[in-house]
Amino acid sequence: SVFMDGRDVTSNVKIKGTKAVLTIEGAENLSRRKISVFFRTTIPTAGDRLFRFGKGFLLDGWFPSPAILNNDGSWYNPDYGSFAELVGEYFNYDVFLTVPSGYIMAIPTVPIESVKAESDVIYHYRFGPAHDFPVIASPDYLVDSMIIDKTNIRLYYRDYEYPALQTIKEGIVDAFKHMETSVGPYQYPSLHVVFVDFSFAGGMELPGLTALTSPRHL
Repeated sequence: SVFMDGRDVTSNVKIKGTKAVLTIEGAENLSRRKISVFFRTTIPTAGDRLFRFGKGFLLDGWFPSPAILNNDGSWYNPDYGSFAELVGEYFNYDVFLTVPSGYIMAIPTVPIESVKAESDVIYHYRFGPAHDFPVIASPDYLVDSMIIDKTNIRLYYRDYEYPALQTIKEGIVDAFKHMETSVGPYQYPSLHVVFVDFSFAGGMELPGLTALTSPRHL
Protein backbone atom coordinates (compact mmCIF):
# COMPACT_ATOMS: atom_id res chain seq x y z
CA SER A 1 0.00 0.00 0.00
CA VAL A 2 1.20 3.51 -0.85
CA PHE A 3 -0.14 6.76 0.57
CA MET A 4 0.72 10.32 -0.50
CA ASP A 5 -0.02 13.03 2.05
CA GLY A 6 -2.41 10.58 3.74
CA ARG A 7 -4.31 9.72 0.53
CA ASP A 8 -4.37 6.10 -0.69
CA VAL A 9 -2.72 6.01 -4.15
CA THR A 10 -2.09 2.26 -4.27
CA SER A 11 -4.24 1.92 -7.41
CA ASN A 12 -1.61 4.03 -9.22
CA VAL A 13 1.20 1.57 -8.41
CA LYS A 14 2.45 -1.05 -10.88
CA ILE A 15 4.79 -3.75 -9.54
CA LYS A 16 7.32 -5.74 -11.54
CA GLY A 17 9.82 -7.85 -9.65
CA THR A 18 11.33 -5.69 -6.91
CA LYS A 19 10.36 -2.40 -8.62
CA ALA A 20 7.12 -0.58 -7.86
CA VAL A 21 6.29 2.45 -10.00
CA LEU A 22 3.91 5.10 -8.65
CA THR A 23 2.32 7.32 -11.30
CA ILE A 24 0.68 10.56 -10.21
CA GLU A 25 -1.01 12.69 -12.85
CA GLY A 26 0.35 16.23 -12.95
CA ALA A 27 2.80 15.61 -10.10
CA GLU A 28 6.06 16.73 -11.67
CA ASN A 29 7.22 18.36 -8.43
CA LEU A 30 7.06 16.00 -5.46
CA SER A 31 9.15 18.05 -3.05
CA ARG A 32 7.70 18.29 0.46
CA ARG A 33 5.20 15.51 -0.30
CA LYS A 34 5.00 12.73 2.29
CA ILE A 35 5.06 9.19 0.89
CA SER A 36 4.14 6.25 3.18
CA VAL A 37 4.84 2.68 2.01
CA PHE A 38 3.46 -0.42 3.75
CA PHE A 39 4.93 -3.74 2.65
CA ARG A 40 5.46 -7.37 3.62
CA THR A 41 8.37 -9.50 2.49
CA THR A 42 9.62 -13.07 2.74
CA ILE A 43 13.19 -13.30 4.06
CA PRO A 44 15.30 -15.88 2.13
CA THR A 45 17.23 -18.64 3.89
CA ALA A 46 20.57 -17.89 2.20
CA GLY A 47 22.25 -14.63 1.37
CA ASP A 48 24.64 -11.96 2.55
CA ARG A 49 22.53 -8.89 3.36
CA LEU A 50 18.97 -10.12 3.91
CA PHE A 51 18.55 -13.72 5.08
CA ARG A 52 17.57 -16.17 7.80
CA PHE A 53 19.91 -18.57 9.58
CA GLY A 54 18.27 -21.09 11.90
CA LYS A 55 16.09 -19.07 14.24
CA GLY A 56 18.10 -15.92 13.60
CA PHE A 57 18.07 -13.33 10.85
CA LEU A 58 20.18 -10.55 9.34
CA LEU A 59 18.37 -7.56 7.85
CA ASP A 60 20.33 -5.04 5.82
CA GLY A 61 18.87 -2.90 3.05
CA TRP A 62 15.49 -4.23 4.15
CA PHE A 63 13.40 -1.12 3.49
CA PRO A 64 12.22 0.30 0.13
CA SER A 65 14.31 3.07 -1.43
CA PRO A 66 12.62 5.84 -3.46
CA ALA A 67 14.01 6.60 -6.91
CA ILE A 68 13.32 8.73 -9.97
CA LEU A 69 11.96 6.90 -13.02
CA ASN A 70 13.64 7.94 -16.26
CA ASN A 71 11.84 8.06 -19.62
CA ASP A 72 13.68 4.91 -20.80
CA GLY A 73 12.33 2.88 -17.85
CA SER A 74 15.56 2.92 -15.84
CA TRP A 75 15.64 4.42 -12.36
CA TYR A 76 17.95 6.85 -10.63
CA ASN A 77 18.56 7.53 -6.95
CA PRO A 78 21.35 10.00 -6.10
CA ASP A 79 21.68 8.40 -2.64
CA TYR A 80 22.20 4.84 -3.95
CA GLY A 81 25.76 3.53 -4.22
CA SER A 82 25.70 0.54 -6.56
CA PHE A 83 29.42 -0.13 -6.13
CA ALA A 84 29.69 0.76 -2.45
CA GLU A 85 27.06 1.02 0.26
CA LEU A 86 23.44 0.38 -0.67
CA VAL A 87 22.77 3.89 0.57
CA GLY A 88 25.32 6.51 -0.44
CA GLU A 89 24.09 9.32 1.81
CA TYR A 90 23.85 9.71 5.58
CA PHE A 91 20.42 9.63 7.23
CA ASN A 92 18.92 9.71 10.72
CA TYR A 93 16.80 6.63 11.44
CA ASP A 94 13.77 6.49 13.75
CA VAL A 95 12.79 2.81 13.92
CA PHE A 96 10.18 0.77 15.80
CA LEU A 97 10.68 -3.02 15.80
CA THR A 98 8.24 -5.63 17.10
CA VAL A 99 10.17 -8.81 17.90
CA PRO A 100 9.21 -12.10 19.63
CA SER A 101 10.25 -12.21 23.29
CA GLY A 102 13.50 -14.02 23.91
CA TYR A 103 15.36 -12.65 20.89
CA ILE A 104 18.71 -10.97 21.51
CA MET A 105 19.00 -7.88 19.32
CA ALA A 106 22.35 -6.91 17.78
CA ILE A 107 21.71 -3.37 16.54
CA PRO A 108 24.21 -0.49 16.16
CA THR A 109 22.68 1.48 19.04
CA VAL A 110 20.82 0.81 22.27
CA PRO A 111 17.01 1.18 22.33
CA ILE A 112 15.65 4.39 23.77
CA GLU A 113 12.57 2.41 24.84
CA SER A 114 11.37 -1.19 24.98
CA VAL A 115 7.80 -2.22 25.78
CA LYS A 116 6.56 -5.78 26.30
CA ALA A 117 3.31 -6.53 24.48
CA GLU A 118 1.91 -10.04 25.05
CA SER A 119 4.48 -12.42 23.50
CA ASP A 120 6.44 -9.65 21.73
CA VAL A 121 8.70 -6.74 22.63
CA ILE A 122 8.43 -3.38 20.86
CA TYR A 123 11.78 -1.59 20.56
CA HIS A 124 12.28 2.05 19.62
CA TYR A 125 15.65 3.06 18.14
CA ARG A 126 17.17 6.30 16.90
CA PHE A 127 20.44 6.06 15.01
CA GLY A 128 22.50 8.28 12.78
CA PRO A 129 23.75 9.95 10.84
CA ALA A 130 24.59 6.65 9.11
CA HIS A 131 24.41 4.90 5.74
CA ASP A 132 22.07 2.18 6.94
CA PHE A 133 20.20 0.63 9.87
CA PRO A 134 21.17 -3.07 10.06
CA VAL A 135 19.43 -5.59 12.33
CA ILE A 136 20.75 -8.98 13.48
CA ALA A 137 18.78 -11.05 15.98
CA SER A 138 18.65 -14.58 17.35
CA PRO A 139 17.31 -16.28 20.49
CA ASP A 140 20.56 -18.27 20.67
CA TYR A 141 23.00 -15.38 21.20
CA LEU A 142 25.15 -14.97 24.26
CA VAL A 143 26.74 -11.55 24.84
CA ASP A 144 30.24 -10.55 25.95
CA SER A 145 31.56 -7.00 26.19
CA MET A 146 34.68 -4.86 26.44
CA ILE A 147 35.56 -1.16 26.36
CA ILE A 148 38.16 0.55 24.17
CA ASP A 149 38.69 4.17 25.16
CA LYS A 150 35.05 5.31 25.49
CA THR A 151 33.60 2.86 22.94
CA ASN A 152 31.42 0.03 24.24
CA ILE A 153 32.11 -3.19 22.34
CA ARG A 154 29.49 -5.95 22.45
CA LEU A 155 30.16 -9.41 21.00
CA TYR A 156 27.28 -11.74 20.09
CA TYR A 157 28.03 -15.46 19.80
CA ARG A 158 26.60 -18.95 20.18
CA ASP A 159 28.06 -21.33 22.78
CA TYR A 160 30.11 -23.22 20.17
CA GLU A 161 31.75 -19.95 19.05
CA TYR A 162 33.13 -19.12 22.50
CA PRO A 163 36.67 -20.45 21.75
CA ALA A 164 37.06 -17.76 19.05
CA LEU A 165 36.18 -14.82 21.31
CA GLN A 166 39.69 -14.06 22.59
CA THR A 167 41.11 -13.95 19.06
CA ILE A 168 38.28 -11.65 17.96
CA LYS A 169 38.86 -9.33 20.92
CA GLU A 170 42.56 -9.05 20.09
CA GLY A 171 41.67 -8.28 16.48
CA ILE A 172 39.26 -5.54 17.56
CA VAL A 173 41.93 -3.87 19.70
CA ASP A 174 44.43 -3.97 16.83
CA ALA A 175 41.83 -2.62 14.39
CA PHE A 176 40.96 0.31 16.67
CA LYS A 177 44.62 1.25 17.06
CA HIS A 178 45.21 1.09 13.30
CA MET A 179 42.06 3.01 12.34
CA GLU A 180 42.54 5.76 14.93
CA THR A 181 46.10 6.29 13.72
CA SER A 182 45.37 6.04 9.98
CA VAL A 183 41.81 7.43 9.72
CA GLY A 184 40.51 9.04 12.90
CA PRO A 185 38.46 8.38 16.04
CA TYR A 186 35.56 5.94 15.88
CA GLN A 187 32.34 7.91 15.33
CA TYR A 188 29.72 5.91 17.29
CA PRO A 189 29.49 5.29 21.06
CA SER A 190 29.24 1.51 20.55
CA LEU A 191 30.37 -1.23 18.17
CA HIS A 192 28.58 -4.58 17.85
CA VAL A 193 30.45 -7.64 16.52
CA VAL A 194 28.19 -10.56 15.63
CA PHE A 195 28.70 -14.15 14.45
CA VAL A 196 26.25 -15.19 11.73
CA ASP A 197 25.96 -18.14 9.37
CA PHE A 198 27.22 -16.58 6.14
CA SER A 199 27.69 -18.96 3.22
CA PHE A 200 31.12 -17.41 2.56
CA ALA A 201 34.30 -16.83 4.55
CA GLY A 202 34.72 -13.28 5.79
CA GLY A 203 32.19 -10.79 7.05
CA MET A 204 30.06 -7.74 6.40
CA GLU A 205 30.94 -4.22 7.54
CA LEU A 206 27.91 -2.15 8.52
CA PRO A 207 27.44 1.14 10.41
CA GLY A 208 28.16 0.47 14.07
CA LEU A 209 28.09 -3.28 13.47
CA THR A 210 30.37 -5.95 12.00
CA ALA A 211 29.02 -9.37 11.08
CA LEU A 212 31.49 -12.28 10.98
CA THR A 213 31.24 -15.73 9.47
CA SER A 214 30.78 -18.30 12.20
CA PRO A 215 33.89 -20.52 12.68
CA ARG A 216 31.54 -23.47 12.22
CA HIS A 217 31.04 -22.43 8.56
CA LEU A 218 34.66 -21.89 7.60
